[in-house]
Amino acid sequence: MKKLVGTIAALGLAAAAGSAIASTTVVYQNDFDTSSTAAGVTAAVAGPQAIGGFGVTNYGGVTGSFLYNDTGNNYGGGPAPQMTTFTLSNLPSHTALDVDFHLMFIDSWDSTNGGAGVSPDYLEIYLDGVLWGQLTAANTSGTTNDFAGGTQTFGPGNFVYNGYSDRIVDMSGASGLTFAHTASTFTLGIRAGGTGWQGGADESWGIDNIKVTATLRDQTGAIPEPGTWALMILGFGSAGAALRRRPAVSVA
Repeated sequence: MKKLVGTIAALGLAAAAGSAIASTTVVYQNDFDTSSTAAGVTAAVAGPQAIGGFGVTNYGGVTGSFLYNDTGNNYGGGPAPQMTTFTLSNLPSHTALDVDFHLMFIDSWDSTNGGAGVSPDYLEIYLDGVLWGQLTAANTSGTTNDFAGGTQTFGPGNFVYNGYSDRIVDMSGASGLTFAHTASTFTLGIRAGGTGWQGGADESWGIDNIKVTATLRDQTGAIPEPGTWALMILGFGSAGAALRRRPAVSVA
């Protein structure tokens, strides 16, 4: 009898597990022509927010408007580059986030092994205030292009100022941008860095096609799907048959 009860309990657990529903939802999307958030979610952009535009021309998956930041001048001893942040609040209950976007390395970027005094130039990405990676591009000097798992979709070529090479990188292939996360808020921060950063019209960076997708927590206790119902009926039917086959017990 104990074995039978254990079997029934196991079937119940299996049914409950089968009724768990895991899903994903896009909580924020912004291509700087239009933006949207999931129901209840709020989004705030802080820091430099200059807007450029490509019109209808497609540059490596980027069209229309984009945000760019050309502040600061480490090389000239001027003010430090300023960070642009995207903060999401009131996120639904979730277990993980996936963050996608296109990055632009605009004008005379010098990589880690670039010219003396003008390198390195870094593009720093922060997740909830923690440095996730330092990317670099060899647009003008050096040979190192480090996109932290992102895929270059344009360049070296020119789309802003004549005479300089530019690059566009799709970061959706960077596995580190899919990560465990449960807090109700999330902040993506981006800024330039490195002792060679010139800023202004010499070097700048851009971002477009931001999309943040949340993996929602399993919703247990939901109505089981047809396959789960079939498993439950089969299991309880087998349990009933086992009870009928048990021999009668004589009582003295």
